[in-house]
Amino acid sequence: ASSSAATSVTVQPDSTFSTNLSIPANAPQGQLTVTATDASTTYQTSNSFYVIPLSPSVTDSATVHTPYATVPVSGSGFAPHESITLALGSATASTTADASGAFTGTIVIPMITSGLYHLTATGNGSGVSAIDYFWVDKFYPNVSPSAYYLMPGASLSFTGSGFASGETVNVTGSGATSTLSSFTVGPDGTFTNAGAFAVPASDHGKTITFTLTGTKSGQTASTNVTIGDFYAYASPTSYYLLPGQTETFSGGGFSAHEKVDVFAGTGVGGSLGTSSSTVSLTTDATGSFTNAGPILVPFGAGKNETFTLKGEQSGAQASATIAVGQYYPSLSPSSWYVNPNSSITITGSGFAPNEGVTLSASSGAVSGMAAASTTRATATTTAMGTFTAPIQIPFGSGNATITATGAKSGAVGSVTVALAKFYPNVTPYTWFVYPGGSISYKGTGFVPSETVTVQTGSATNGTLATSTVTADANGAIQTATSTVPYEASGTYTATFTGSLSQSPSSVTIAVGSLSPYLTADKYAASQGGSVQVQGFAFAPNESVTVTSGSFTATTTADAQGNTPLVSVPTPYQASSANVTFTGNSSKVSASLKVSLLNFNPYLTSSSYFALPESTVTITGTGFAPNENVTVGDGVATTTATATSAGSFTAPLTVPFSATDSITVSAVGQTSGAATSLAIALASFYPQVAPNTYYTLPGTTVTFTGSGFAPSETVSVQFNGTSAQSVTADAKGAFTYPFTIPFGSTKAAVTFMGQTSGAGVIDTLSLATYAAYISLSNYYGNGGSPVTVTGSGFASNEPVSLAFNGVSFATTTADANGMISYATTIPFSTAGTKPLSATGAKSGVVAGTNFTVAQLYPSFTLGSYAGAPGSAVKVIGSGYLPNEPITITTDRTGSTPMATFTTDASGSFTDSSFILPLTFKEGTLVITALGQHSLTPESITYYVTGG
Repeated sequence: ASSSAATSVTVQPDSTFSTNLSIPANAPQGQLTVTATDASTTYQTSNSFYVIPLSPSVTDSATVHTPYATVPVSGSGFAPHESITLALGSATASTTADASGAFTGTIVIPMITSGLYHLTATGNGSGVSAIDYFWVDKFYPNVSPSAYYLMPGASLSFTGSGFASGETVNVTGSGATSTLSSFTVGPDGTFTNAGAFAVPASDHGKTITFTLTGTKSGQTASTNVTIGDFYAYASPTSYYLLPGQTETFSGGGFSAHEKVDVFAGTGVGGSLGTSSSTVSLTTDATGSFTNAGPILVPFGAGKNETFTLKGEQSGAQASATIAVGQYYPSLSPSSWYVNPNSSITITGSGFAPNEGVTLSASSGAVSGMAAASTTRATATTTAMGTFTAPIQIPFGSGNATITATGAKSGAVGSVTVALAKFYPNVTPYTWFVYPGGSISYKGTGFVPSETVTVQTGSATNGTLATSTVTADANGAIQTATSTVPYEASGTYTATFTGSLSQSPSSVTIAVGSLSPYLTADKYAASQGGSVQVQGFAFAPNESVTVTSGSFTATTTADAQGNTPLVSVPTPYQASSANVTFTGNSSKVSASLKVSLLNFNPYLTSSSYFALPESTVTITGTGFAPNENVTVGDGVATTTATATSAGSFTAPLTVPFSATDSITVSAVGQTSGAATSLAIALASFYPQVAPNTYYTLPGTTVTFTGSGFAPSETVSVQFNGTSAQSVTADAKGAFTYPFTIPFGSTKAAVTFMGQTSGAGVIDTLSLATYAAYISLSNYYGNGGSPVTVTGSGFASNEPVSLAFNGVSFATTTADANGMISYATTIPFSTAGTKPLSATGAKSGVVAGTNFTVAQLYPSFTLGSYAGAPGSAVKVIGSGYLPNEPITITTDRTGSTPMATFTTDASGSFTDSSFILPLTFKEGTLVITALGQHSLTPESITYYVTGG
């Protein structure tokens, strides 16, 4: 049984119908009642149908019964086209029955223990099930290799059975961590010659256990295979060679076609024998080779050299040892006695053929040298191991040793030759000089054309200086004229050192000393003036720095060491001036002292009694010519410039002060001269008057003030609370408009000068608002027009209109506080209602009454009974014109069943209300409500049976 319809059908004109009806798959065995219901009249008729039970069955056709195998399944006796769930152990699968209730499908055997299980098929629609008994087998894995003995590099594969259907099998070997190969078994878990791989050469001579592991089943099977071994041998073509010559080998016993590396030294790991790259041989199909190479005999090899040959694949090794000869080089020079820095020719023999040879020549250290010097040269030997090459002999003493070293063979030969000596001598052109004087030198006995370094001065007699000069072809030198340092005193030394001979020669001369002094044109002067000063006995032609306080100048001495006159300015604010002349080269100096005179400043004022903020003129005398003078009154300062006579005039604004007088001071910014005077102060008497002393809140009152400080800020307070501020003009007067806040009951306005401290309080009297309103008419229906007129409100304030306590409109008063606003009376029930007007700013309220007329609405029905689905005609009158009407019932609550509008006379006739088909027989209360008249009217109606 079900509350929902199984199907729908349309009745034919002859009142019959025919349709197909599906019997539910889960319908129980027995009688099934079929009911037909008329959708319009709800009339019903029934008949019975007998349901017979389903007889499901299921079978399998599996050939493999181990986990992971796929089992074909078939069945019958299920509901047509229903979904069927197959289950075996923990595994499930889905299939669908055909129109006859039969099906075919598959299910994969899960990984479960061996035993007898139920293979079930369950209809998801019918709920019926069928069982097939299914046996799950164990795994019996086994494996055998393609060969039980083979050589490294040969291919090995496996044949076996007993693994999971279609699973991947990994092959590993004993002692190895990586997988050698992988393959997939057949659906029956068997495989033949699978997983082939080349046996690693590293397994030679071993018996390896190979293990095959199923990745799904985890089953393993193992087998042992024996790997053959290699027996390598090798023999050299020659058993005696010199380093650098090449060798070839013959041998066998390696893996076929493998690469064999050749190492020189004692076993594998010695230095690789190379000709141009890593040496390797390749075996033939039998693992042998003949006269393979060439392999270079290493330079530096001992008397016997062992070569080791190792197969890269097989790892097989063979060794061979040969005897290695040695090189015995010798050298001979073109001369056995030479001058340092001269070139000789060296002839050598007994080196390796065609090798590079490095020659070096070293000599003993010469006096003054830190160490012996060395020169180098290169040569290449012939095919016979000989060479001839020039080399430069370095400077030094005693003997020079020439050494030649073979780059490949490492063979070393040497020879020694004797060196000649040098004895240089230098003299000055004068043996006495003053600092800054000129001097030059001459010398002999140096190496021809060598560079000679000249070092003059010392740590005790002047700054060290270095220069160079070149000896001529005879080893003689002649220096340019140089200047003796100004800081030199006592003696002055010059040392000459040849860059090649390295034999220093020194000479010392005597140096005189300087004693300068100063003279001036006067020894007493005015501050800010000048004196003329001259210096004597400085170094000839040297630059001289003149200083006096912050003053600095530079002049130049003549050939006698005397300077010209120098104009030196005298400072301000000092009792004397010290003048110093310092030679910039000689560093000697001389000083003298000049006495300075004082200033006598004085001030006068254009007035000695003044109001604050008024201006007086200050006159000053006795200051420095043209200097800036700072004039201050203790509050503000100004700057005036003195004339050439040291006088000035400056305007000064008298400040406000807590005392009866102020002190005006003047200070010369250059001279420091200072003086002052006193000025007495007058008082302020301010007045403020409003344009009216009686007004309403919200109106603006204009205040006029005078007697304040010029341009000062005047703060304004209303009833003791800060309001705003106003600025007085240059005469201390102002005009200030102020709006009295709404809601004020008193008005005390205070004006206080922020600079002068003078204040005035004005007190005003405040009136109250008295508003009233009148209507253009006082009786009518809701929605009828009316004009509201009123006065006594605040100027230009918003006025809110309310009817029966509910705001319905807003207007604005004019500048005189009057309103006139045309509107309509809000809809309401009959009776006398209050109408009020409220000022938004002033808060004043005015009111009156309006009477809403009584209405007498009524309605009737076209008929007072009817069946569900029929229209109900409603007829009404006595409502407001064009008023919205809603129809409700006691069965549907407040939900409108019909809505319409009255005509211009307040009447209506409407048939839009249809009785719902769901209404049962019985009484029905129908209510009509006008949305404006707000008077509900009800009538009882009777709903008849269908």
